[in-house]
Amino acid sequence: MHLHLSHCPLPLYDQPSLLNSSSLVTLDIYEISQPSPFSFFPKWVLGLKKLVYLGLRYTFFEGPFPEDIRNLTLLENLDLCGNLFLSSIPDWFYSSFHHLTSLNLRGNNLHGTIPDGLGNVTSLLRLDLSDNQLEGPIPTSLSNLCSLREIYFSYLKLNQQVNEILEILAPCISHGLVVLEVQNSHLSRNLTNKIEKFKNIDTLDFSSNKIGGELPISLGKLSSLRSLSLFENQFSGNPFESLGLLSKLSYLHIDDNRFQGVVKQEYLANLTGLKNLYASGNNLTLKVGPNWHSTFQLQNLDMSSWQLGPNFPSWIQSQNKLNYIKMSNTGIVDSIPRWFWRTFSQASYLNFSNNHIHGELGTTLTNPISISHVDLSANNLGGKLPSLSNVVGWLDLSSNSFSKYMDDFLCENQDKQMQMQFFSLASNNLSGKIPDCWMFWPNLVDVNLQSNNFVGNLPSSMGSLAGLQSLHIRNNSLSGAFPTILNKTNKLVVLDLGENKFAGSIPAWVGESLLNIKVLILRSNRFLGHIPNQICDMSLLQVLDLAQNNLSGNIPSCFNRLNAMTLTNTSSNPRIYCEPANNTFLDWPVSVVSVLLWLKGRGDEYKNILGLVTNC
Repeated sequence: MHLHLSHCPLPLYDQPSLLNSSSLVTLDIYEISQPSPFSFFPKWVLGLKKLVYLGLRYTFFEGPFPEDIRNLTLLENLDLCGNLFLSSIPDWFYSSFHHLTSLNLRGNNLHGTIPDGLGNVTSLLRLDLSDNQLEGPIPTSLSNLCSLREIYFSYLKLNQQVNEILEILAPCISHGLVVLEVQNSHLSRNLTNKIEKFKNIDTLDFSSNKIGGELPISLGKLSSLRSLSLFENQFSGNPFESLGLLSKLSYLHIDDNRFQGVVKQEYLANLTGLKNLYASGNNLTLKVGPNWHSTFQLQNLDMSSWQLGPNFPSWIQSQNKLNYIKMSNTGIVDSIPRWFWRTFSQASYLNFSNNHIHGELGTTLTNPISISHVDLSANNLGGKLPSLSNVVGWLDLSSNSFSKYMDDFLCENQDKQMQMQFFSLASNNLSGKIPDCWMFWPNLVDVNLQSNNFVGNLPSSMGSLAGLQSLHIRNNSLSGAFPTILNKTNKLVVLDLGENKFAGSIPAWVGESLLNIKVLILRSNRFLGHIPNQICDMSLLQVLDLAQNNLSGNIPSCFNRLNAMTLTNTSSNPRIYCEPANNTFLDWPVSVVSVLLWLKGRGDEYKNILGLVTNC
């Protein structure tokens, strides 16, 4: 008998004696909804003596590792991942299960060392201890596990040299091991030729460690290797001198290392199976002929920070299956060719930011842009803003030279609602009044129009942006009273109206309606009168900048209630995000807010630590 339950509440039933004769051989419970306080391992499960498969995944049981589970001696597969067991792995564990082939204890609070007795469970095919508080080094007894095919030791504290691990594993399981994942587990030193012993390895992940040196040439002898992740380490040299022979390699992720050198087309000729290449954050130069056609067809490509220019890389025209393409900061000094938009019309992510791409974007388009995520920021593009289809959800054209008005861009699609959620036109040469067509863009969450030449006040249709979380219109020539339409945008987290010509008083409703605000910047305008006491009701306010206005009177004494400015931020994430409440549209549905802050007389852009900054 087999029982599979998902997202179901477990009853407060704890009478194992009534279940001892159960014929269950499979019990698989996934993400249960437990009635409080039933959070400890249910004893009735321990009465199911015929169980071969026991899966209690993401059930959030807590307390010590359940001792009586050792009575389930027929178990072949034990999956307790995603719970809250707070103990070491008990010694009895390794002498109790003589048939166990798969053990998954990922994502608990298990602590202590990886016990030496683990080497006695010689029937194991799959072992996953990832994401626990276990500390190293791994025991030498693991060399006894000759049947192992998959090992997952990621997010541990092994504090071990990478070659020590390879040496322990090599004697018995080097020919059978298929998966070895040891990500972010404090591995160090250089990778040596010991790796060549792992003949049948399919997936190798040593990412987010402190491994250095050049890749050994023998890495290219792992003829079965399909997936290699080495990102966020300290590797150096030219990686493709070692990897060029891996014809089965499909996934290669080597971001953020110290790789350098020239990658020639002959280094890439044998990588015929490559589909995913992530190699940003290194110092590599691609040197291929003008008529080069690669032997591989990529689906995802990130070559940011490579030297690819000055010409636009024509070889990517043959990569017509790309879904994700990122070539930011690659030294391109050229215009976008006409074939470009047609070739990548099926892509969902496109990023050519921080280059020197020039010309009028509209002249390269035969149809509106139909890629959901487009980032062409920090280039030299000019002319009119491009036409968009309603599938575009993210558009960043900031720090270019687009000029004239934005009326056509904002108002030309009045026959349909746009899906756009994030867009930035900051730091261009746009002018005139901000058009009154925002009702056709109801999904916007993050809007950045700062550092242009807009005049007038905000149009009334901006009040229809009910989901707006971040609005930046700093450094324009906007004028009039404080925009009353913002009274309707009560989900705002960041509002920057600084460096404009707004005048009049700051209305009391700002503190009454905008209760989610964390950053409020009104500096360098013409506001006058008193600071309203209602601002003190903005309990989440971390940054308030009212400098360089004509405000008078006393600072409200209630400012001492602005606890978000005075209490230490204990959040584990220092960023401020904008994210749609319900997103089924973008694959990357989050933007990180960036704001110019003046602290101690100096203006700096804050982004990755903005959530930790407080200032008044």
